[in-house]
Amino acid sequence: MTVSFVVIAYNEERNIERTLRSILALEDVPEFELIVVNDGSRDSTLQIVQRLATENPHIRVVDQPNSGRGAARAAGVQAAKGDYLAFIDADIVLPADWLTRCMAQMTEYDAAGGIAVPDGDATFVYRVCDLQPKVAAQTTTITGNNGLFKRSVFDKVSYNEAKKNGEDVALGYAMQAAGLKAICLPDLVVDHRETKSYSESLSWLFESGIGASRQFYEHRQIRLPDLAFAGFIGLLLLTVLVPLVTSLPWWIGLVVLFLYVSASSLMHLMGKFFLERTPLRSIAGLLINDTLITAYYLGRAIGLLTEWRK
Repeated sequence: MTVSFVVIAYNEERNIERTLRSILALEDVPEFELIVVNDGSRDSTLQIVQRLATENPHIRVVDQPNSGRGAARAAGVQAAKGDYLAFIDADIVLPADWLTRCMAQMTEYDAAGGIAVPDGDATFVYRVCDLQPKVAAQTTTITGNNGLFKRSVFDKVSYNEAKKNGEDVALGYAMQAAGLKAICLPDLVVDHRETKSYSESLSWLFESGIGASRQFYEHRQIRLPDLAFAGFIGLLLLTVLVPLVTSLPWWIGLVVLFLYVSASSLMHLMGKFFLERTPLRSIAGLLINDTLITAYYLGRAIGLLTEWRK
């Protein structure tokens, strides 16, 4: 039995060494290889990995031009030789028993993984405001940030190389359609140490919004974020139309829209953190998160228009 660990990386110089060392420190690891797909990083990610590869012969590098997450994961699948493939994101630190616990599920499931804490769309607020995170249920059964797959999974389904993001969600849908089973272990927690800046976080949420609208068009499955976005669009339309057909001032609609965004932002944070334990820092986190949620909604609107025009 062999395991291929695949780490995709783009500009992860602040995180990559920590992630790789956590993989190398796992307990009860059989024969293995550790493949890093460097997706055209412009920082020193490649140099850090090459240095570590000189120290450990299990590490090898697949270096490619920047092509996006789907293409990077597909390159990892192609390069991997193991009976099992473990995809670990470059900002994840694994607990020592991660492989043992995931492998224990392989008699019944085709893939298994844990829950990243804090959740990816709230890491900036977590880091800046030092909030206390919850172990929150994921919206997908297993995400790309940590997951162990049987090799046979990729004989039936594959990562979509064209997807810049949301490739793990698309794989989950493909696995479900192919009759493959996956499990997310609710008590298996991995440490998510993302270091995006505020501007990078805004950009990421905007792109995630575009991807979420595309996902809705592709799969026609309504999730809670879809309902929240529908409420935002409804209020946005009312903000434009009400001043045209009534005597109400235009700014009332903007106030209502802001309150809606703030309310959905609060609900989002309540699902990720124990806000009551740090009230002042939580208020600051809410104000920051309001802007991030707005970026997500705007991305969803752009994604909606893009899909509608196709």
